[in-house]
Amino acid sequence: MTREIKKGNSRVLKFRAWTGNRMIDFKEIMEADYSPWNSTSLEWMQFTGLHDKNGKEIYENDLVKHSAYNEPVEVKWLNVGWTPFMSYHNGEDYEIVGNVCEGLA
Repeated sequence: MTREIKKGNSRVLKFRAWTGNRMIDFKEIMEADYSPWNSTSLEWMQFTGLHDKNGKEIYENDLVKHSAYNEPVEVKWLNVGWTPFMSYHNGEDYEIVGNVCEGLA
């Protein structure tokens, strides 16, 4: 389970976090009483609103690979959108192959 926030017709906001040795979902974050205001030990990652070709949710700092390219690309927020999905791309053209914190799967 991840944290979900939705208002009106906005997309759902979800978060997960890296503790330094493992990825945790929102339920674990709440049980451990972590918050972005009282914990500097977590690296927070936001859901992009996209899913990869296998239906997995794509989060910030995930490593994704496009079938036409050999190298994985890190998912990042740039001022105008999530890279590499800006303009014509969507998550269905990509597959999650790992994340920055844990490395390649």
